[in-house]
Amino acid sequence: MVNASNDRVTRFLFDQTGTPLFNGHILDHLGGTRSRWLDFNAAGDLFVSLCCGTSLQMKQWQFDVNGNAIFLREFTTPSVNNHGIAFAPWGEMFVASANDQSVVRFLFDSMGTPVFNGFIVVGGTCIDVAFSSWGELFVSRENMTSVARYTFDGNHNASLNGFVPLPGRAVGMLFSRQRVVTFEELPATTSITNQYSDRGLQVNAVAGAPQILQGAPNEGLLPITGDRLFGPPVGDLAPCQVEFSFVNQTTPGRSAVSYFSCYVVDAEPPGATIVAYDAEGQVAFNQAFLGGNGAQELAAIGAPTITRVVVTLGNGADTSAIDNIYLGEPFSIVSPDLTVESMMIPTSGYINDQATFGFRVINDGDGAATGSWVDRMYLSSDDQPGSDVLVAELNRIGPMAVGTHYDQNAQIALPAAPGLYWVIITTDAANNLSETPSELNNTRVSDNPIAVTYPPAPNLIVSNIELPASGFAGLPVDICFTIKNTGDAAATVPWVDRVFISSDDQIGGDVPAGDIAAPMSLLPNETYEQVASITLPLTPGPYHIVVTTDIGNSIIEYDNEVDNSAISAAPIQAQPFTAWVGGVNNWSGPNNWDPVGVPDNTGTMGFNVYIPGPNSNVSLDIPVTIDAMVVAANAQLHFTFGDMTIATAAGIINHGLIELLAGRRLTAATSTTFAGTAPIRLAGPGAEIASFATTDLITIDGSVAGTGLLTAAFHNNGTVNADSAGQAMFITGTTLATNDGLLVASNDGMLNLERDIGGVGQFRADGGILNFPGLSATLAAGATLTVLGGGQVLVNGMATVKTSGDAVLTCTATGRGCNPPVLNIIGSSTTNVGGNWRFDGPVNVFVAPATTNRLAGNFENLSPSATTFHWESGSIMMDGTLPQTFEAAGRDLGPTNPNGYINNFAMGTLRIEPGRTVDVVNQFQNQAPSGCEALYLDVLSLGNGATLRLHGCNVYHRRLIKGTGVTIDQLGGGQLLRSSPVAPQSGNLPE
Repeated sequence: MVNASNDRVTRFLFDQTGTPLFNGHILDHLGGTRSRWLDFNAAGDLFVSLCCGTSLQMKQWQFDVNGNAIFLREFTTPSVNNHGIAFAPWGEMFVASANDQSVVRFLFDSMGTPVFNGFIVVGGTCIDVAFSSWGELFVSRENMTSVARYTFDGNHNASLNGFVPLPGRAVGMLFSRQRVVTFEELPATTSITNQYSDRGLQVNAVAGAPQILQGAPNEGLLPITGDRLFGPPVGDLAPCQVEFSFVNQTTPGRSAVSYFSCYVVDAEPPGATIVAYDAEGQVAFNQAFLGGNGAQELAAIGAPTITRVVVTLGNGADTSAIDNIYLGEPFSIVSPDLTVESMMIPTSGYINDQATFGFRVINDGDGAATGSWVDRMYLSSDDQPGSDVLVAELNRIGPMAVGTHYDQNAQIALPAAPGLYWVIITTDAANNLSETPSELNNTRVSDNPIAVTYPPAPNLIVSNIELPASGFAGLPVDICFTIKNTGDAAATVPWVDRVFISSDDQIGGDVPAGDIAAPMSLLPNETYEQVASITLPLTPGPYHIVVTTDIGNSIIEYDNEVDNSAISAAPIQAQPFTAWVGGVNNWSGPNNWDPVGVPDNTGTMGFNVYIPGPNSNVSLDIPVTIDAMVVAANAQLHFTFGDMTIATAAGIINHGLIELLAGRRLTAATSTTFAGTAPIRLAGPGAEIASFATTDLITIDGSVAGTGLLTAAFHNNGTVNADSAGQAMFITGTTLATNDGLLVASNDGMLNLERDIGGVGQFRADGGILNFPGLSATLAAGATLTVLGGGQVLVNGMATVKTSGDAVLTCTATGRGCNPPVLNIIGSSTTNVGGNWRFDGPVNVFVAPATTNRLAGNFENLSPSATTFHWESGSIMMDGTLPQTFEAAGRDLGPTNPNGYINNFAMGTLRIEPGRTVDVVNQFQNQAPSGCEALYLDVLSLGNGATLRLHGCNVYHRRLIKGTGVTIDQLGGGQLLRSSPVAPQSGNLPE
C-alpha cells in the first residue's frame, strides 16, 4: 500500500481467515514529493510512481528469496505528474500522466532498462490505468465521469474503443483477479470427469480414479467438516492424483493464474502434496500436508504465472480430500515464439571460399520478444542437429512484435574439405527468451545440403615418357617426357619435375636421377616436353624410368595430386660400356687411353669412347670410325686434323665441348642420334656434319651451333643455331631436312637455308640473319617465322618461304635495346604466310617489285616509321578464306610523290584475290588526331567477286584494276580516291 504522506510503502500479510496483518514499512524515503501508485511487472519487480514535485520519477525494486526489497534503479519520465501504472500482456509499461492528460509508454531494453516509447493522448486528468484480462487498456480520468478504453493491433498501436460511463468521477480501477471455483452437486463416488472451463478451470484425473466424496462441496469461503470435494475411492490404498490447469475464455491461448488456494483434509501420513508449475514448466510451489486426523490446512500459492497444479492425496483414508478451490483471474500467457521461417543458402561453393548465408526469423507467438538473444548458424555433415560446427553467431535486440520478422545475413567460410553440408539455424540459441511452450521449434535444418567442391584446378600428369632402348651402364643417356595439364585451370610456374630410376616396373622406392624446372606455365590441355640427361646405374640390366611432375606439390591440384607420377612402359637396357677412356693428349697417342691403345675399329673392346671431365682435353688428329661416344661435362674434344665417322645408332652424347675446326667433318654412316646438354660446334669454314647416304638420318635431340655446313639428312628436335658473329652456317644439300625444333640465327650470325625444310618448328632471326638465298628453300606448312629485334630475314633469288603459321617482325627486346628487325624480299622470291603478317614496332622492310607475297591472315602494320617501310612496288596478295583485315597505319604525310609514294607507307600493288574479302582498318594510331590514317597504293587490284570494305579509311590509288562482281563498301566515311599527279596534296579525285 502506498503511503503518500509518509513517502513509503506499507506491507500486509493475510492469515487463513483473510484478515490483513501489518508486515512493516519498506522503501522509506522514496525521494519524491509524493509516492502515488505502484504495480508489479511479470518478473515480480515493484514499480512506484512519484508525482507532484520536481522529481517526476519512477523507481524500481526487486525482491530476494526472502521477500526483502532491493533498490534497482530510478529514471526520469517525460510526464509532469505520474500516477497509475499498468503492465501490458506483452511487457510494455503504461503510466498515467495527470497534468499531461495522456498515458506514457515504456519499453524495456536487453538490460531491463525502461525506454520511453511515446504517448497516448487521452484528455482529462489521467489518474489510473489497468489492463483487462482480454488485453484492453482502461484509463480513469478524475475530472470525467467515464473511463476511456483502448484496443491494440498486432503492432501494439492503440486506438480508442469508446468510453465506460460512471455515476461519478473516475479515479482508481482494478479488475477482479480471484474467484471461488466449486464443483456441481454430484453424487458421492462420482469420477472426476467434468471440465470446468466456464469457471477458468480444467480438471483432469491423472491417477488413482479420484471421486466425489461425502456429498456436495461447500459453497462458502470457509471449509465445513464433512464436505469433501474429491478424494480417493473408499478403501483404495493407492494415492490418487488430479491436475488443474487454467483457461481464459476471453482471450484464447495458453493461460495461467497468479493465485491458487484450497483446503487440504488429510488423515494420516504420508499425507498429501501440492505441486504448482509456472509457464516455463518449472516448479513454483511444492509442499506436503501432513495434518492427520482430518485436520484442515490452507494451501495458498502466489506466483506471477501458475499454469497447472498437481494434487496427490495420500493412501487409503476417505478423509483425504480437498475442498473450496480459490483461483486468481485466469489470464493469457503471452510469450514470443521465434521460428526460422526460411533460409537463403547457396546450392554449391568451393572449399574455403566466402559465401553469403541468410535466414528469416518470425515471431509466431502471442507476445513480443523483448531483450536480446542470439542466433547461431552451424554446418553439419548430416541433416540432424547435434555435434555440428558453429560458423556464425549473430546478436539480436528486441522488441520484436507478434507476426513480424527479421532477416539475418552472414559471410561464412566454407569447409576446407569437399562434401555435402547441411545448414542448421537455431534462433534464441542461448534460451534468453521465454517461449513457453514453444522452446522446441527454434531450430531448422536446410531442405538441401550445400555441395562444397574443389575450385577449378590444374591437373599435371606425365603423359608420355620416351627413352632409348639401351644405354651404357654408368654413363649419361637422354630421355624425353611430356607434361600435360588435364585440369580446368592454369598451372603457373614455378614447379619442378623429377626423374627417378627404378629397378622394377613399380613406382616407389626409386632412386632420384635429376630435377628439371618447368619451362613454362600450362593452360588447360597444354603440354611441354622436357629432355633430361640421366646417368644409368653402374650395374648393367633393365631399368624403368619414373617421372614425377610438380615434386613437392608446389601447384595446388587438390584431389588431382595422386596422378603426378608415371613409369615408362618399357625399360632401358643398361649395357656394359667397355670403352676407351680418353686423357689429355692426341687421339693417336696410345698412352692417352685406358686401356692403352687407339680407338679406331681395332681391338676387342668395341668402338666406344668416353672422355670424362673435368680435365680431359683430347685432340682428334687422325681419322677414326667409332660406334658411340660420350663427352662428359667440362671435357673437351677438338677435331684438329682428323675426321670422325659414327657407325651405330648409339651416336654421340655431349655434355662438354665437341668442336670441329675448319675443314673437319663428322659423318653419320647410319641413322644415329646427337644428344646431350651441350652443342656440337662447327668452328670454321668447311666444318661439316654430313651423312654417307640420304638414308643416314641424324636425329638432333641436343644442339648444333657455330659456322660451317650442315649437309646431313637430319631431323631437328633441338636447336640449330648460327651464332658465330659475322659468319654463316649453311643448311645445304639435297638430303631430307625436318625441323620440329628451332632453327635460329643469333649473335650476328647468319643461317643460310638452301634446301627445303619440313616440320612445324620455329624459324627465328634473333639478332642474326635468316637467309633464304634462292636455292628452292621451302619451309613446310605449319612452320612459324619470327624476326626479333636485331634479326634479319633475307629472301632472295628463287627462294620460297612458306609457312602456315605467323610471320612476325617485332622490336620489343628491352634488355639489350632494340635494333629494328629487317625483312628484305628481293629477286623473284615467293613468300606464303598462312597466318598473320605482323610488323610490331620499328621495322626495316624492303619488298622488291618482282616478288610474290601471299597472305592468308591479317596484315598488321604497326610500324611508326614512314621512312624504313619500303613496300613501294612489290605486291601483296590477300588470299584468305576468311575475311582479312589490312592495317592502314602509318604517318599520313600525304602523296608527296605520286609516282613513288616513298614517305607515306605507300605500297606497290595490293591485290585482293577473287572472292576474297578485305577490311581496311586503322587500329594502330601513331599520329594525332585520331581517326583512320590513309593508305596509298600504286595499284589496287580487285579480283572477280572480291569485297573491299573501308572502315572510315581513305584509300588512294594511282591505278585501279577491277574485276566483275566487285563490292566496295565505303563504311564510316571511308572513301576510295584516285590520286592526281597534278595536285597531289589537294587535287585528289573521287573514284
